[in-house]
Amino acid sequence: MALDAYIDRTEQGQYRLTNHYRSSIYTFNSFLKNTMFDFSNLIYNSGSMRNLNDGKNLQQQTNTCQNDISL
Repeated sequence: MALDAYIDRTEQGQYRLTNHYRSSIYTFNSFLKNTMFDFSNLIYNSGSMRNLNDGKNLQQQTNTCQNDISL
């Protein structure tokens, strides 16, 4: 009887340890994913910043087209 109780306690402790380990791994994985996402956004945004001049030119072209249409 005492041995059974001891085994139960040990299994519960092992289970708790495993759960803690799994949740730590999960937290670390989600942290990595979020960091990668942030970095990809940064890289994408810096690329967009480089293309801002093209965007301005495009906007000017669009404006001139609209002016032509309104005439």
